Amino acid sequence: MTTNEHSPNGRWIYCRSIRKNGRVIYPKKGQFFRFWVDDDKKK
Repeated sequence: MTTNEHSPNGRWIYCRSIRKNGRVIYPKKGQFFRFWVDDDKKK
């Protein structure tokens, strides 16, 4: 899992696969999954 394009509000997370309910899921039409993750601003 890698991160790229960091901004003040969040960042993109790239993953080759996802593990859900014990199963590994791979993308059907691409090489990676891409998710936007908000930065946690709580202190």
